[in-house]
Amino acid sequence: MIIKDVVSTIEGIAPKHLKESWDHVGLMLGDIEQEIGSALFAMDVTEEIVDEAVHGGYSLIVTHHPFIFDALQSIDYATCKGRMIRTLIKHDIAVYSAHTNFDAAECGVSEALANLLGLVNLEKMGKSPLNACKLVFFIPTGDKERVLTSLFEAGAGTFDKYENASFSMQGQGSFKPGENANPAIGEPGEQVYVDEYRVELLVPKNRLEQVLTALFDNHPYEEVAYDVYELSNRNQNTGIGLVGSLENEMTLMSLAGVIKERLRLTYIRIVGDAEQAITKVAICAGAGKQYYRKSQEMGAQVLITGDVDYHTALDCQAAGMCLIDATHFATERPAMEWLCQYVGETNSIPCAFSDFSQDAIKILE
Repeated sequence: MIIKDVVSTIEGIAPKHLKESWDHVGLMLGDIEQEIGSALFAMDVTEEIVDEAVHGGYSLIVTHHPFIFDALQSIDYATCKGRMIRTLIKHDIAVYSAHTNFDAAECGVSEALANLLGLVNLEKMGKSPLNACKLVFFIPTGDKERVLTSLFEAGAGTFDKYENASFSMQGQGSFKPGENANPAIGEPGEQVYVDEYRVELLVPKNRLEQVLTALFDNHPYEEVAYDVYELSNRNQNTGIGLVGSLENEMTLMSLAGVIKERLRLTYIRIVGDAEQAITKVAICAGAGKQYYRKSQEMGAQVLITGDVDYHTALDCQAAGMCLIDATHFATERPAMEWLCQYVGETNSIPCAFSDFSQDAIKILE
């Protein structure tokens, strides 16, 4: 097995096109064709985790937060980052990061926390762009099925849980081949009328070139009549954050207590009336304080997130919106623990969540 196989498993859940424009995801360091024996999962790359990977014989570290985010001007071995890069290269350890693409995935970071809390009727808050275009082409009646099959094989007509999807409508096409033309139907200089289908189908943007090549290679016409349309549609199943319902009503204080226990926290912060009745919950794991207005618009009484600042707390209090700050680290950890188990089971390789992947912020009691 090679690293590419593990990457394929991760990106099958969290494709890179779901990432935010400012983010950096994917292979941070290493060779995608490198053989892999085991993988170590963590929230971040630290020197302790690099040492753990070296001594544990791991070939790959998979993190949530990008190992390399800001542009490197130099690799100085006197710096923490430089020392880690040197050690990783010396021991042939690769690093892969799945960040906002995993946040936005259908089985993403917030979903893992929602499942831990038993929420139902989940709906995404910030829905992702569909990241597809529409291909429209015209084809003689007898050639439609053959050409459509070639396009499906190239990746067209696939979205969400469906594949081989298209729409067709019959009509009549007409054209007059020029003197130097080599028409599949008719003769140069003669007006031709043909029973044709107008065919429409979605094409993922990363498959467009392969699909067009299949269209040109299999279409009977010398010059194919086709259009490619940019779409502004939103995907209903991917995006940042979500809203769901509790199976049983709880007070804000009771819900905070459940979260504190299930996330193994020593402390938790709340904003709002401790006795407020909660039936609908918004979640944005990590740092999602900016989603409190959207959460309220969608009917949630509380937003669970991390990194809540004082002024956001004041704004929520004034708006009548409750907050539970369960920390950035703890709200994202369940998803990485789940991903670790999933990748290991799917690829039949040893995968472990790092003992040194811990919250950098400590509370003095």
